[in-house]
Amino acid sequence: MDACLKVCCLALTTISAAFVPFAAPAEQYPAKPIRLVVTFAPGGAADTTARVVGGGLSSALGKQVVVDNRPGAGGNIGAEIVAKALPDGYTLLLSGTAHAIAAGMHDKLSYDLSRDLVAISQLTTTPLVVTVHPSVAAKSAKELVVLAKARPGHLTFSSAGTGSGLHLAGVLFCEMAGMTMTHVPFKGGVLGLIAVMGGDVTVGFSAVTAALPHVRSGKLRAVGVTGAQRSAVIPELPTISESGLRDMKPHCGTESMPRAARPDRSSRACTSSWRSCWGAPRSRTDSRRLISNQSATRPNSTTPIFEAKS
Repeated sequence: MDACLKVCCLALTTISAAFVPFAAPAEQYPAKPIRLVVTFAPGGAADTTARVVGGGLSSALGKQVVVDNRPGAGGNIGAEIVAKALPDGYTLLLSGTAHAIAAGMHDKLSYDLSRDLVAISQLTTTPLVVTVHPSVAAKSAKELVVLAKARPGHLTFSSAGTGSGLHLAGVLFCEMAGMTMTHVPFKGGVLGLIAVMGGDVTVGFSAVTAALPHVRSGKLRAVGVTGAQRSAVIPELPTISESGLRDMKPHCGTESMPRAARPDRSSRACTSSWRSCWGAPRSRTDSRRLISNQSATRPNSTTPIFEAKS
């Protein structure tokens, strides 16, 4: 496995976050609505998390949190928007693992993850699921590997964009299984799933939360889930490790960050509100239905994760 893939595989196991550039404000924070940028298309795991958390954050802060979907370039378009925003704490970024991966994949980015964006709080983590169109002659991860090896490069797999966590999950899957599939990137995991449901792409890698309704409806067939244990939301589905790929354990997730040398009152207010809304009964019920795990950490506690992967 080459150095780039090693970096990216490490990044896949981290949880990503909301990021925001900050400067200490003169006014009481918040004094106006907050923009929460999501770097992938509506309907996916990141978007769902943003809307669950955004509603709770609006109630906790007393100001509206507006979700703004800015997909493209594996999440880098949205990250650049937030990195270049005014450092006043009113533009947040709900990020996935893509931003940790980007720092290891690209020699030049228009933003510096560790300089321009700083973690506020870790939020969620969810395993990934491998799905296929129902017409594909594979009912398990093991059968999918056999099929792919019989026709090298013929099978295709979708992702949320080049350099996204889903892309690298597909690369890792192929690398570990000793097979080849052709990557087809989209501007969000949901768009990739739609392509799999339409039969345009053979295999899909996505968060369990995004794929589950389509698996339940019969539009997709799930063949395996990542992680050391089966997912609580689909316990009947075996892990990929059970099919013989012992170290196939990437997850995706969300966190939150500010641009500041130290946490100021804006970042502390955000962190306190993340904790408050994430601990509320409604948010916990929604998140358990949609997300495998959730947490809220102290300001800046996640920053070393991203620096280590860059």
